[in-house]
Amino acid sequence: MTNRIYNIMFHTHTISGIIISAALYVIFFTGSISFLRDEIIAWERNEPVDSNYFSQVDFDALLNNIEKTHHLTGRDVSFYQRVEGQIASTILSAPKDTIAQKETRRSDFFATNLSTYKTEKYADAYTLGEFFYRLHFFAQLNLYGRSGYLLAGFVAFFFLFAIITGVIVHWKKIIPSFYVFRPNGKWKTIWTDAHVSLGIIGLPFQFMFAVTGTYLIIGYSIMLPPVKSLLFNDDDNAFNKVLNPELHIEYSYKGEPLDKTTSFNQFIIETKKKWPDLKLNRL
Repeated sequence: MTNRIYNIMFHTHTISGIIISAALYVIFFTGSISFLRDEIIAWERNEPVDSNYFSQVDFDALLNNIEKTHHLTGRDVSFYQRVEGQIASTILSAPKDTIAQKETRRSDFFATNLSTYKTEKYADAYTLGEFFYRLHFFAQLNLYGRSGYLLAGFVAFFFLFAIITGVIVHWKKIIPSFYVFRPNGKWKTIWTDAHVSLGIIGLPFQFMFAVTGTYLIIGYSIMLPPVKSLLFNDDDNAFNKVLNPELHIEYSYKGEPLDKTTSFNQFIIETKKKWPDLKLNRL
């Protein structure tokens, strides 16, 4: 490697590391805390965490309670528990009944306490655990579309760039420098030794974080639009049905009342009998 190429690699490695250091610290710090998201939310709400709580809920009573405030006739109703605890996200589709009241002709989304049946809007149900989880990928900065996600993606990309250039710069000294630590030297020497040693120890993990962060965020934003244009002729509905099929299942509305009472609790009991090890988190 010529001196010119080495200097370019060295300086771009240094500059890219300095630019992303603060944002990268936030991503790693909040990512570590997010592993305890469910516990933080349970602590903040003073509610115990039960990993199998969803399948123990009386959904018949829950739906009857929601019916008091939301007209459910002709709607698709979904409960989804993405956090261990007593809260489930509730999604109500727009009514398929054409004679529904005007004020109820729209979809709705809110959080439901599966124990008390209390419903809350997303902002009211917002917790510290949710804040740290979303800050991990800068979701709070999504002022214009996916701007926060893209920022996290570009941080991951420059992190990958810093890792590759760092390996190139230190290639000849990686093994010898790994065993060198001079605690009695100058502070610059101590920091350099620690930088190289810790960088080598964490290299596989850092590389994995950088590649997956770049692919999942930038790859999603850059690679999917051409796929949507080429394969789906820019049809958002057709594209989303393939991407999230469980969220786009259509049920025809006949407008006829059932001649018997349906128990959703019984459905859950029968499902658990058929698949005893199944962990339910969606209805």
